[in-house]
Amino acid sequence: MAIGDVRGGFIGVLYFPADGTFVRCSSFGVNPNNNPLFYDHVIGLNDTVPSDYATKSEDVGVIQTQKRVWRPSTISITGGLSFPATEISLQKFFSYAKYGNYFDFDFNYYCNIGKRFTNCRVNGFDFSAQAGDMATVSVDVIATEIENISGILSYQDPEKIINLPVVTLSNLPFDMDQTFIKAISFKVNNNAMPIYVSKDPPDLFPQDIRLGMQEVTGSILIYLKSGYEFIPTDLDTPTVITITAGTWTTDINVIFASNNMEGMVGPIVTELPFFGVDKAFGE
Repeated sequence: MAIGDVRGGFIGVLYFPADGTFVRCSSFGVNPNNNPLFYDHVIGLNDTVPSDYATKSEDVGVIQTQKRVWRPSTISITGGLSFPATEISLQKFFSYAKYGNYFDFDFNYYCNIGKRFTNCRVNGFDFSAQAGDMATVSVDVIATEIENISGILSYQDPEKIINLPVVTLSNLPFDMDQTFIKAISFKVNNNAMPIYVSKDPPDLFPQDIRLGMQEVTGSILIYLKSGYEFIPTDLDTPTVITITAGTWTTDINVIFASNNMEGMVGPIVTELPFFGVDKAFGE
């Protein structure tokens, strides 16, 4: 059997043709999804069709025809990608998540073979920064079109990865030393939905992507030092906190939920969850 050309594997570079921006990815999995939908008839695997009013019975050794009526499903172009946060990549995808704008991007799976995804919108955005590690971002994407492309994507510009000491919180409604923050995370869910319409000729791809109600949630993990009281019970009034990572910054209009205190051997860590309200990220 002949063996094809050996090609380089995952190179982890994503490209925005509109402005020439590159993003280095640690994983990528956006794909068209289409499945055959079958009509399962009442005749089972070994059932026979009765010739009179008798009930159908099993005829051992006879196999009936199966899965003979089917149709293709609609095609959804969905999936996710993740990357270590840099100022460029963080600002790029956060802006798409915040405003829900359309965008196109190219991605090479190996060497010079890749895809172009068109009319995309961010469905989910997940930012996480933890002490002792780099900040990471995961993004869920929905697109309306996909096409094959060729050409090598090459990106060699150096970028500094964001870590927790660079990520800061301000405008908190309670007194807390920044050095006691163990982790900061927040998620954006745009509840995006592909819209399908009747066309002539038929088209199984979505006509558009509609955004639903934006939901913003997050949490702050905090080390508690001995004798430090941190059980907020009066945080039911919305407040604007600010998250900063290098040159990127965002305000979040939030309501805090009460934290859960737990006794344990070793350092005590408490999680303080928050929920975005109104226009969570402002105008």
